[in-house]
Amino acid sequence: MRPLASAVEYVRRNKMECVASFFSAMGSMLLSFNGEHAKYAWIIFFVSNAMFVGMAIRKRLFGFLVLQTYFTITAVIGVVNYF
Repeated sequence: MRPLASAVEYVRRNKMECVASFFSAMGSMLLSFNGEHAKYAWIIFFVSNAMFVGMAIRKRLFGFLVLQTYFTITAVIGVVNYF
């Protein structure tokens, strides 16, 4: 039971990180299906990346900020190409 309590506490303390990770995983899954709704994965990625950028700024993680900024740019390119 202790690992579950630790996981719940982690999520409680790091909500933005966990929600952004969830959106990122859902975007990847949606894109991998390559169906008619796959284009919406780019919007989900954009939301996830924007949340990660906010987290990186708040926690002062410069390298992570640069990476997420790059991923945000690729998500914007995906949105522009598919909509």
